[in-house]
Amino acid sequence: MVSSAIAQSSFPNGINAGGDSTINSLTTTGNLNVVNGLTAGGGSTINSLTATGTLQVPNGLGAGGSSAINNLTLNGTTYANGNVGIGTTSPQQNLSVNGSENIDQADTNNGGIYPGLTFGAGSGEGIASNRVSAPNQFGLNFFTAFTPRMSITQAGNVGIGTTSPAQFLEVNGNTQVDCSIIIPGGANGIFITNSGSQGNVIQANFPYLSSGGAVSESLGIAFGGSNFYDSGLLSFVNKGGAGSSSNYIGLSIYGSSSGMIINGSGNVGIGTVSPGAPLEVDGNIKLTANSGAGIIFPNGSVQSTAWTGVVSGGDYAESVDVSGDRNHYEPGDVMVVDVNHPGRFLKSSQAYSTVVAGIYATKPGVTGRRQKTDPKTSTSEVPMAMVGIVPTKVNTENGPIHRGDLLVSSSTPGYAMKGTDPIRMVGAVVGKALGTLDSGSGVIEVVVTLQ
Repeated sequence: MVSSAIAQSSFPNGINAGGDSTINSLTTTGNLNVVNGLTAGGGSTINSLTATGTLQVPNGLGAGGSSAINNLTLNGTTYANGNVGIGTTSPQQNLSVNGSENIDQADTNNGGIYPGLTFGAGSGEGIASNRVSAPNQFGLNFFTAFTPRMSITQAGNVGIGTTSPAQFLEVNGNTQVDCSIIIPGGANGIFITNSGSQGNVIQANFPYLSSGGAVSESLGIAFGGSNFYDSGLLSFVNKGGAGSSSNYIGLSIYGSSSGMIINGSGNVGIGTVSPGAPLEVDGNIKLTANSGAGIIFPNGSVQSTAWTGVVSGGDYAESVDVSGDRNHYEPGDVMVVDVNHPGRFLKSSQAYSTVVAGIYATKPGVTGRRQKTDPKTSTSEVPMAMVGIVPTKVNTENGPIHRGDLLVSSSTPGYAMKGTDPIRMVGAVVGKALGTLDSGSGVIEVVVTLQ
């Protein structure tokens, strides 16, 4: 049984407790160099070996057979019953550390798994820190199969599939979410981008959309820009709670809040955020030419030519009801009042009729209508020109017609003739001739001037 205290010594031939020997305590306050090994052989025991300096055992430290080294302390490092303790004299695991550790203190890792903390027998799983250069210099990389799968930058950004995440969480690859993603009010939302390039951006935000400031419970998706206000914006806004007309869906370009919205009442606004009708437009409306575009009115009529102050025809007509079958009337007919049926008109059949009212219009520029029924279902209406230039059926019953002649009704149904009797012409003139007719019957243009 041996107890010794040794100061900075060297044992070229080793230290051996052989047989059933026991070294109860071996302490060095300096350096201890055991060149050929420190061994407890056979049934020997080294109860305590302490080196407060440096312990060098080039050829190994061993306990063979039933031997034991019960306690080994090296500058705070303890070997006890097969466990190694650093900073503790009672290690509970193969390696127990009480204090800070440093892996790759020399800063040699250049992005690989070594030097690092690895697992298993070399299949490539571990954690390492790139100490030399970008990407992710001074961050952490998590490896499987020697490939970095997840990275945490020095700034705290987390990347999956990328070693240089620019956001708090950046994923390069497909992502499956089997639960809800909850974005608290005031957060910046979800931002997914293809390497930061514009044109590949989807952003969900809680934006400032109204002219009066931020709106509550709003959500938007921005397309095509690197930030929210440089993008096309589709917004969903809840301003007044469920069912409120203040809620709306908005579509705008480059951050404008007045692109197009659909409010809670279903009204659509273009250029306005507060449409008061099913469709309200603050601005010009353009209908593309030659595309069949037009405005369809409730009665089914279509307006494809804009009102510019110039009508497409040359007269003003009134839509009137006629007596008898409407198919018996045709454009150019001289029309008179039906004295036997109030509100109705007839084709003229008497010369110098003083109840003459107008001419069946061929192409009226403007048509007035007093009836409340749908004109498409009416079987008795015709447009009767009362002012303007109208093609008119005429004959030479009272002589050839010259330009400027005053015309009256003739005895031929629907035809006008030249008026020559001043007394009978009072109240019977339907218009003034703009064309000529030497004989027979025909159609000429007439200025409708009832007198």
